Amino acid sequence: MSIALVAARDAHAEIILETASGWDGHSAIGNLVVGDTWGQTFRTPDNVSHLSEASFWVQTYPVNPYGNGPYTFDITGYLMAWDGEKGIQPILADSKVSVNTSVGEFSRVDFDFQGVSVAENSQYVLFFMVSPTPVLNYVNFGFVDGNPYADGGLSSPYAGSFYLISLLPWGRSVDDLAFELRFAAVPEPSTFGLGLLGSFALLAVSLRRGRP
Repeated sequence: MSIALVAARDAHAEIILETASGWDGHSAIGNLVVGDTWGQTFRTPDNVSHLSEASFWVQTYPVNPYGNGPYTFDITGYLMAWDGEKGIQPILADSKVSVNTSVGEFSRVDFDFQGVSVAENSQYVLFFMVSPTPVLNYVNFGFVDGNPYADGGLSSPYAGSFYLISLLPWGRSVDDLAFELRFAAVPEPSTFGLGLLGSFALLAVSLRRGRP
């Protein structure tokens, strides 16, 4: 597991939580039946305020005898709080992505959560549902074994049902999906203070110029 701090414009910052750098590019887990759910639990880092984007890698298998594709399908990512055993209603955010891929190829899927608010140092689960199609049978996810990320893991509701996500404990593993999560960092107090001072200074100059 690695966490990176990347400077961005306007003195803001992005915190990236990820396991993808430890993925070999071909290990997969799933045989997730289209219409079922699969997820990854995680704990938000300190000093974050919003989840901006989440990236995962998916691989598809078609119903025979449709061939190697390419195929287009919709996959939706959902964010919920996590109580250590199951998701906690309500669903906090969702993001649907259309994916075009061929059999056996992994596609990176970027879910835009539009800066949904999250609490720092708190547990959440990101889980997914692939919209049923007459062509696709299974979906696999890029997978990193050996517990690379100690604060979360692979999770799925028993029987895979979307409707059981907050009713029954989920099946859990210490292994992890390959993922990248991007968070907006809380501005440093000094940075915020400087911004306020700058605003007051501009206001003072404006008022001074407006005097007769």
